[in-house]
Formats: sequence, structure tokens, C-alpha cells
Amino acid sequence: MKIKALIIALLLSTSALASVHGLGLGIQFNYSTGGFYAPGAALAVSPIDALNIAGTWYVYNETNIIGLTVDFVPLTIPIIGSKDASSLNFNLGAGIFTNMHVIDKKVYPTGGVRFPVGLNFLLMNNFLEIYANVAPSFGVDLATIQDGEFKFSQPFYPIAVGARIWLR
Repeated sequence: MKIKALIIALLLSTSALASVHGLGLGIQFNYSTGGFYAPGAALAVSPIDALNIAGTWYVYNETNIIGLTVDFVPLTIPIIGSKDASSLNFNLGAGIFTNMHVIDKKVYPTGGVRFPVGLNFLLMNNFLEIYANVAPSFGVDLATIQDGEFKFSQPFYPIAVGARIWLR
């Protein structure tokens, strides 16, 4: 019974968001903690409200880390205001990531899942969005799979603060 209620809740939340569509373009600044401590930046694209895609670049000691994240964030709960005007919202979702660690011209790929939790503030009739989130991330070292091993990468917690404009 609980599974059916969860499925119905997910379907209702995603169908409600499907009617509010647009294209969001922005930039975010990242700081990763946990597996590595590094500052970074990202270009953020949202083809619809609930789907967030970011291309990231971190600099960590002698390592460049280039990544891609795709997050589905179907749960948005207004804290202050409403969806028709300026509002502060709580967001929760799930996604996937891949990172390419470039060390001395060698590439070491990782990939896995992430769970973004955050806040966003919509301004100017939802034209401008300012947001912050943390995304606990758990992955696998993909290079070890080629060698016949299966090694988990160390969990990390990227923190992002950014802004997006919405073209609706």
C-alpha cells in the first residue's frame, strides 16, 4: 500500500510540474567536500523545471576534475510565497553524475548517484532563480571495472550556489 501511495505522489508531482515548462540557463559556483575538497564552477541548463543539468569543472591540487550531473527534482515545496509570485522553496530530488579526474594527462572516470537537497528563491515573476543545494554523492571508480575490480569511490558532498534565468 505504501508503494502505491508513493507512486501516485510521484506521478501527481511530476504531472503538475510538466505544465510549467521553460528553459533555464545559469551559472553556479561549487565547493566539494568529502572525497575531495575543491572549488569549482558550472554551467547549468534546465530544459524543464524539474530537470537540472550541469557541466562542472573543479580544480584540486594538481588535478582537474570535469563532471556532468543530471538531477531530477520533482519535489518543490513552497516555504514562503506561491508559485505564481516570488517564492522561497525547498527542493528534493535524485540524480546521476560522472566525473573525469585528469591527472598528468591520464583520465580516471567515476560515476554514481546523488541526492540534491536545497532551497531556491524565484524572483521577477519566476524569471530569475537564485538557489543553493547540497548533493550527497556516492559512486564507483569506473577505471577499476575495466581491470575486473569493483571499487566504490569515497562519498562526497558538493555544495552549489547559483542563479538561473528562465525563458518561458
